[in-house]
Parts: sequence; structure tokens; C-alpha cells
Amino acid sequence: MIMPIAFQLTHQPDFKSLAIKDRYGNSPLQKIAALQQEFFQSLLRDSFTLSLRYLYDPHAPQQLQIFLLFHTPEQLKLRLTSALQTSEFQQIYSFQEINNHQQLQTIQNLDWVEAIVEITKAETISDKGYYLPHPFAPNPDHSMVELCEQFARIGNFSPEKFLLEITLQPYPTQTAPWKNALDTLLSAHTKANSSPDATLETVIKGIRDYQTRYSHAPLFTYSLKLLAESDRHLSTLPTLWLQNATTSEYNHLPHSFLTIKRGDPAFQTSLDSTQNLQISPENSPLPPALQDWQQQFGNRNISQLFGAKSYLWSEGTTKRVPNYTPPPQPPSQKLPQLPTQGDRPTSSNITSTGSQALTKFSNTQPSAAKMQDLLPLRHLTTLEEISSFLRVIIPTPHPVPGMAIAQPTYPTMTAEEMFNKYHHLITPDTYIVGLGNNGNVITSSWEEIPHRLIAGQPGFGKTNFIQWIVFQFLYKNPEAKIYVMDFKAVDFPDLKSFLPNFSLEVVTEVEEALTMIEAIDLEEENRIKLIQENKGARRLADLQSKGIPIYRLLWIIDEAADIADASYDLAENIEKRLKKYARKGRSFGINMIYAAQTPDSSVISKQVTEQLGEKTVFKVSYGASMNVLEIGDAENINKKGRAILHRSVNDWFYVNTPLMPDLSKQPFDKTIWAKLSQATL
Repeated sequence: MIMPIAFQLTHQPDFKSLAIKDRYGNSPLQKIAALQQEFFQSLLRDSFTLSLRYLYDPHAPQQLQIFLLFHTPEQLKLRLTSALQTSEFQQIYSFQEINNHQQLQTIQNLDWVEAIVEITKAETISDKGYYLPHPFAPNPDHSMVELCEQFARIGNFSPEKFLLEITLQPYPTQTAPWKNALDTLLSAHTKANSSPDATLETVIKGIRDYQTRYSHAPLFTYSLKLLAESDRHLSTLPTLWLQNATTSEYNHLPHSFLTIKRGDPAFQTSLDSTQNLQISPENSPLPPALQDWQQQFGNRNISQLFGAKSYLWSEGTTKRVPNYTPPPQPPSQKLPQLPTQGDRPTSSNITSTGSQALTKFSNTQPSAAKMQDLLPLRHLTTLEEISSFLRVIIPTPHPVPGMAIAQPTYPTMTAEEMFNKYHHLITPDTYIVGLGNNGNVITSSWEEIPHRLIAGQPGFGKTNFIQWIVFQFLYKNPEAKIYVMDFKAVDFPDLKSFLPNFSLEVVTEVEEALTMIEAIDLEEENRIKLIQENKGARRLADLQSKGIPIYRLLWIIDEAADIADASYDLAENIEKRLKKYARKGRSFGINMIYAAQTPDSSVISKQVTEQLGEKTVFKVSYGASMNVLEIGDAENINKKGRAILHRSVNDWFYVNTPLMPDLSKQPFDKTIWAKLSQATL
């Protein structure tokens, strides 16, 4: 048994992730499919045998397993591994190399297989002797999702193992007899008188198509197999696979699958080919209809058969098919190559490209080509032709069952780590929100955006984030005032006791909120008066530049739902002031944070959200996400501290906020809060 180089896909990619959406859009299927084709094209530029395999085992911890296996010369192994690890393909698909010998043996152990179905091209077989294997017509929208879901459905009531195999091996074209057969057939056809014959015209068109396709592209022998633990589902699964991987027009062509069961003479040969990463030999059994054709026409001389008008066409006609014109020669196309150092090894059996790929058909001298010389075409393909079979699962619009979903890693820091590294970015007007997905620091400005919404379900970081903002606000505005409505009476009363030297006012009862609003109104009136008394002053910064000791004021409302449940007067008062401060707050240095666990329309009205220029939303329900962001993506957040930072319809992104210390578990003077003592010196 040959031990291949093997890689396993550990998780299916999350196509709802922002990283994939940013790069490939909301409908990434065809872009990812094109990326896959480009990746495989770069690999198959060299003399690799490649096999993509889907193993469904209902008894395994991960029921669906996907492998990439390679049979390659040892000197190319390093380049193969490097190509996979550095590719854009690997950024989406987390294939990991399997170095464990025992695991490799387990992958190749096929003792459980009892039946095999081999899929080849659709074929036109005529009782007049015509024969054409139709090139695959790939479906660009094929994702493999439906087939994998069918495995899971079968596993629910009839648990058994399946293995899908897609294997490609470079094909040396130098002495291929089918080239001469194609040229001979077209030559004989152009010399014969014929009456209209739809089947014949289909065959001739297909033969010309082969001339064009196969003269200018690398060719491969292929193996498409379904290996199963029983033969109970061998009629439905291959059909579903073919229907999804090819176009609807191709599905209307006649197909026949070769089914081989344990005990049949060809079974062990086919099984050994799969185990040893080889293509089943061309002399493997033919489907019954093709066997009959082979016996009757296989040894017939093409020139005689297609030139015998009395046999193939009706007598007496003068109509002729237009003379065959050799296909145009497109310019040579270079495929993307693997990364390399030094010269790439060459091999005489590596498929060429461009006009050198095949001898020019028009120059081929007809010989005694036989009809059976066309049979190898049923085993040949181009990469483009078979691309929708060579498809790593694209789990969109939803993941497939039986396989873990990739959990992307995001840049994270504790609040203390972030402060130690980036405290120079904190100013009286600017605070750090957190880190973007690429590790960049995200900041926000009180001057540019005076008011903001912070929302999130319990346990996902909303209160933690508010504390991070409060810390920074006091660090750079130590004499500033903070007014907090903490109706849960959990977080801020304790914080106030730890910060006796700061002006931190906290109310925990809804009835006290109106009194706090009156105090904020007095602050506003005082600032208006100062601006009026100081000629040329228009805003807080102007007053500070004149040496007037006045600072920003921060008003925090946590939790908004309690306001909605309170008196109408309180809700109306807060909404009224929000509108007023939205107009004047920037000038006066009055800033507001409005926080809610479930910011749906019953808690926060559109009139309120419109006044909040920046929204930091942690995990919330789909409806709440739509209410405040007009997108439902916040529903999919599953990590504490991760949020969507939304400033406008076209300006929103994910941010990873730092973790503040839990003061119930750590001494206050041993945490980042102790750094505020430096701010008061």
C-alpha cells in the first residue's frame, strides 16, 4: 500500500464570518469555486496525483471528514506543502498535514467497502456505430452541501459509511491513439455524402469540441467513485452527485454507472486503485450497452465505417457536410506555478500546454484507426471540465451537518495589556475601543461623536466595555463628572466606593433619575453661561484654552429597559434631553452612553437611536440587531468582548474589546484601576 502525503480539513469554514464577507461578498460561492480551481490548477502544474476524498462515518466523533491526498516524487513534497500552507485557499480551508503513520493507515483502510460505483462521462451510443463520450459540463454553483446533507439524512435511519473519491493524474498525450482516431473520423466524415442525421451531427460536433478543448489544455485521467458499506443507496447518491455537479442540460444526456460488488472480478482491482492512489485501469469492465457496442463496432476501421455511405447514410443524397476546418490555435497559456527556489525539475511525462500540448490534428496522417480507439476519451478530462467534482465543500448559505465549524481566532488583549501598549492614544477627547480583526487599534472621539449606544446580552461584554470607557475617561479627565443611572445596582455602586476621589454620581432607583437629570441640566446651563460670558468662545475647547477649569461630562444610562418600564415622564424627559444634547452637547462637552441588554423597538425608539451616532453592539437577538443596526449580524456573535462598531450604514465593522478585571475576584489596588491614582497626582 502506497503511503501518500495527506491533509485533513479540520473544520468547515464559516461563511457568515465578516472576514469572508469582506473579501468575497455576501454570495461567495462562485468566487470560492474559482479560487479552488485556480489553487488545484497551480498544484497540478507538476507531476502530482491528487485525490480529494469525502468520508462519511456516522459512528465517528466528526462524521464528515475531508482529505486531500497526494502521490508525488519526494523532491516535490516540500514545495507541495509550502504551496498549500501559503495559498489563499488555505486561509479559508484549514487543511492540516497528517504525519501520524497509524492515522494514514486508518484513512486507507477500506476493508469495510462492499460496493463501488464508478462514474464516467455521459455517452452517446448508436446502433449505427456512432460513439461519443460527452465532456462534463461543470455547474459553477455546485457546493457539495446537498450531497453531504444527504449523507447525514441516510445516517439518521441507516447508519453506514461512504467514501467519495475524486482523483486526477496527469496524462501524457504524446502517443495517444485517440488523437488519430478523432482526425480520421472527421476526415472520413467530410468525404461522405450524408442525409440529415441529428445523432451524427451531435457526434461530429462533440468530436470537434474535443479537438478544440484537448489540443490546448493539460489533460488528466480521472476517477469518480462512491464506495459504500452496502449497495442500498448506490442508485440515488451517484445520481444526486452528478445532478449537482453538472448542468441541467448535461443531466439530460444518457448516463450509465458501473456498479461493482465485493466478489465481482473487477472489485478488488478498483478497490486497490483507490487504496494506492491510482486511476482504475482503462481495461476495467464497461457498462453493458458499451460492451455491446464494443463487440459490434470496436474493431471496425473508422475510415471504412464513416466512409460507407450505404451503411451509415441513405443512398442518393447529394448533400454534403461542410469540409472540416482545423480549429484555431489559441495563444499558449501559462498556468500559475508553485512557489519555488531555483529551477523547477522537468519531466517528459508532465502535460504540456499551448500549441505543443497535442500534435496539430490537421497534420496527423490517418492510419488504420479503429472505433475502440475513441474509448480512452471517456477516462480523460481537463481541470475546467471536472472542476465542479473537484470541489471542497462551500457551506453556504448554511453549514453542513457532521463537521465542526471553524471558530476564527481574533486578536485579544486584557485592558491592562492594551493600556500598557497604547495608552499614548488616550486623550481627553479620545478613547480606545479595542482591536480590529487585523489587530489594528480602533479609537473613538467624544468630540466627533458625542453620544453612543452600547448593547448586548448578559455575559457578552457590555458592562465590561462601559467600565473600560469609564476608566479611560477618568484617566484623562480626572476632574470630570460622570453621572450613572445603574438600575441593576450591581456594577457602579461598588465602583463608586473604590473611587472616592472622583466625581462619580450613581443612582439605582428610577425615582432618583429625574433628580439626576435636573443636575445635568444645571451643568448645561452653567456651560451656556460661560460661553456667553467669554467672547469668542463657541465650545468646550475654547473655554479650556482660556484657562477656565471645565471638563467633559459623561452621562451613562444602564439599563434602558428600566426606563421604558418606568413612568412616561421619565422616558419623555430622557428622550427630550437626548435630542437637545444631540444638537448642543458637542459644543458643551456633554456626552451620553445609552446601554441596553435587548435594544428592540419596545426599549429604544427610533427617535432615540437616531441621536446616537455610534453603536457598539455585542451579541443580541436578530430583531434587536436589525432595530439598531439595520443588519442582523450581531445575532451571530458568540465570543465575549466581540462586538459590531456601527457608525453608519456603510461604516461598520467588528471590534474586539479588552477584558477589564473582575473586582469581586481581584484586589482593586492590584488591577488597572489603580493606575487612576496617577491621574490625580
